[in-house]
Amino acid sequence: MKSKTSIFLIITWLSASTILLSQGKPSSPDAHPVNTGLISKTEQAFKGYTLFSPIAATSTYLIDLDGRLVHSWECDYEPGQAVYLLENGHLLRTAFAGPGSNPTFHGGGSGGQIQEFSWEGDLLWDFRYNNKKHMLHHDIERLPNGNILMIAWEHKTNKQAVAAGRNRETVGDLGLWPDSVIEVKPAVKTKGQYLLEAGASFGPENPTWIYGASDKPDFYSGHISGAQRLTNGNTLICSGENGTLFEITRNGETVWKYANPIKLLPRPPAAGVKPSFPMPPPGKKKMSGVPDMPSPQNSIFRVIRYASSYKGLEGKDLTPKGSMEKEDAAPPLQKAIS
Repeated sequence: MKSKTSIFLIITWLSASTILLSQGKPSSPDAHPVNTGLISKTEQAFKGYTLFSPIAATSTYLIDLDGRLVHSWECDYEPGQAVYLLENGHLLRTAFAGPGSNPTFHGGGSGGQIQEFSWEGDLLWDFRYNNKKHMLHHDIERLPNGNILMIAWEHKTNKQAVAAGRNRETVGDLGLWPDSVIEVKPAVKTKGQYLLEAGASFGPENPTWIYGASDKPDFYSGHISGAQRLTNGNTLICSGENGTLFEITRNGETVWKYANPIKLLPRPPAAGVKPSFPMPPPGKKKMSGVPDMPSPQNSIFRVIRYASSYKGLEGKDLTPKGSMEKEDAAPPLQKAIS
């Protein structure tokens, strides 16, 4: 279905299929940045504050354009994966209870939980949809009426899948995990109320703008990542796997670039579960001499820039607390591993 007002963004990470801009030669972010924290900034960068939650961290951070921490929220769980700052100044955050927390689902992007925190960090709402038949994953969408759309895996047995039309030869013994979408009405300190509605497809038929790096391997992430079209026409991109955030103009010029300095070890997987984090190559020495120890990672699922005039920031203390790469700027549990 065509949309006359939608802006259709495509970001392609696979180097074999990266598409270049037709106008000019875009600048390329480093695939594996040596420096962390603020790398570059120009006057063309969109004025505002950037929110992100490192995948292996239990904290969520809000930084200014100079890469300085202005606010953070301490949580009990890693993200599962998306986080949002609401217009009332609250943090709406997906959460992941950890490997082995669900007996059925253990894929990348696992969540199972949604939490809402006040600006001061108080837990206001805690909703779980995490059992042997269902598990929330990846992202959520706050609707104008305050309800929240959530995407979840739904377990179907081998028998159910075949009865629904799947080929018996291609369905594994453990069945399938098709996606389902639920709409939940938040209720402070209580369980959510389900409001199930049929969905509909939407969006334009063709892209109106495409960005790709001139050197294809420079813009690569094997998973996660995303983009946000800003109101000044620039695009904020999250190259998720390597934790690199950068803002580009319509012509592909990089006007702001930041690399997440918080590097943490992901929690080990449950017994019998395949690791979802990068492991050292065979024959290489593991960290601290411990077998099967993964390398610290600074991956980010997504990044969001909020304008300085955003309602959720009105009246809030946004005094810079120092650069994130400095140990005294990061909360104790999230200090960078060097």
